[in-house]
Amino acid sequence: MFMKLFPTTIRVAATAASLFLAAPALAVPIPVNNHSFELLSSGPPLPNPCGAGCSYSTDPIPGWTGGSQFIPGTAAGYYVAPVPDGNTIAWSPGGYIYQLIGTVGPVGLNYTLSLDFGFRKDQLNTGQAWLQLGTSGLPWDGIIATGTPNQLSGTFSPYSATYVSAPGDVGSDLYVVMFGGLSGQGNFDNVAVSAVPEPATLSLLGAGLLGLGALGRRRRKTKI
Repeated sequence: MFMKLFPTTIRVAATAASLFLAAPALAVPIPVNNHSFELLSSGPPLPNPCGAGCSYSTDPIPGWTGGSQFIPGTAAGYYVAPVPDGNTIAWSPGGYIYQLIGTVGPVGLNYTLSLDFGFRKDQLNTGQAWLQLGTSGLPWDGIIATGTPNQLSGTFSPYSATYVSAPGDVGSDLYVVMFGGLSGQGNFDNVAVSAVPEPATLSLLGAGLLGLGALGRRRRKTKI
């Protein structure tokens, strides 16, 4: 019975390998606690009013170390564009906001950090954001997120950073870090991290399945 099923199994494996190699790799989200800062330290509104529909806090952000929360609205004049995700953003006048999101996985994982930077109409956003491997002390240094700064526009811009895990990084702590900048104020929202295998990693698995199919064909020829 096993010998009858084996060729069929091989054909299925070969077909699966072909489909596997042709299909795009899917990104796997990595959980980020309070990723859009909607879980408030108190309120709403937050304790300190700042105009129509506007409030802020100086308390730490739940789920993060450092930073505080800001509900800017649009009526108070700080922003003309709505907040990208929800009503609340993170703000820091020069400190760090960070979160441990896990450890670095196998070699060849492509990590992507994405978030929105807010550019107030009344002051510059000189902040930065990055993926950090381990803790090397402050200031930290990592893979910096880049995007298009729209200073004094009252709008938000997407920023992103990518990093591919190397052999020496596997098992290291992985952080998301945001820095408020040396002047002005850092505003951030909608933090997301995902991981997807590099094409070379996927090819190794696909090649293994194709090799299984070739082995089955050789066995059938031997029998004949």
